[in-house]
Amino acid sequence: MSTEPEQIYRQYNDLLRRGLEAVGLRIEFEIQQWPAHLKQAQAGSLQMWQLGLSAADPDGQTGLQYLYGPQAGEQNLARFRLAAMDRLYEQLQPIPDGPERDRLFFETKRIAAAYLPYRYMVHRIGNELLHPWCRVTGAGSSGRPGGTWSMSIRPAMGRA
Repeated sequence: MSTEPEQIYRQYNDLLRRGLEAVGLRIEFEIQQWPAHLKQAQAGSLQMWQLGLSAADPDGQTGLQYLYGPQAGEQNLARFRLAAMDRLYEQLQPIPDGPERDRLFFETKRIAAAYLPYRYMVHRIGNELLHPWCRVTGAGSSGRPGGTWSMSIRPAMGRA
């Protein structure tokens, strides 16, 4: 398994090694810097790697690029190729929010769960707190909340 040299990864590796040894399995780690692993992943020569991702859109369409065949070697580091998934991805592009889009998303989730090209381990939640005089507006490039945002600051009451 590919891993990085930092202390946190040594701890993850030790935990994984002990867990696998407990069930009679052996694992070897290939320790390199992150850019070297990315280059291997893009070339298709990496078997297993822990990688963190964050969603940029609330509806998840951007995340489907990781499962889209033509993105193999780019966003799709698992090089997952399945004609049914590619068709669903392409059908989702022009469809606005609504029941049909939800149905297509559900189908992509079923395929991802059945083939499991990625193992999702952590679900991050982020919160932001702003002062009352800050106002955030904007929308992503898809027209949905969650992409490019702008912030304006208005004077608080009683301030110049």
